[in-house]
Amino acid sequence: MNTFDGVSYALHTNNYGDTFRVHFRKSEDMDDFEVYSVRLGVNDVNEYNMRLTDAARDIATPQGIRPDSTREDLEAAYGYIPKPKCSHNAPLVCGYFYEGDTAKLGFYICAEHSPGIRSIRLTVK
Repeated sequence: MNTFDGVSYALHTNNYGDTFRVHFRKSEDMDDFEVYSVRLGVNDVNEYNMRLTDAARDIATPQGIRPDSTREDLEAAYGYIPKPKCSHNAPLVCGYFYEGDTAKLGFYICAEHSPGIRSIRLTVK
């Protein structure tokens, strides 16, 4: 059990290959598990560690953003580029986050390895 905002949840993760994960949670008062996070792409910056599958490259956001899309694609799709939040290690990975009332959509880019998006994550707030 993990606790978020004072509520205890059982957590579960389904891995669909190396590059697609769905995270679920269930509190004691819930009848079933709910999705709280979906991650598509390569989380590790080591270019030799994991590669995206062709199937993962075919998954896109409703605006057409997919792994390997660029910052320019993000700006064209969403109308602006949010200020990046970057890691403090090398190689540098920067996250670009678009937030709504109930969810956050993050796009992660490691420019040292490629100009495109390496990972996309949708998280419930």
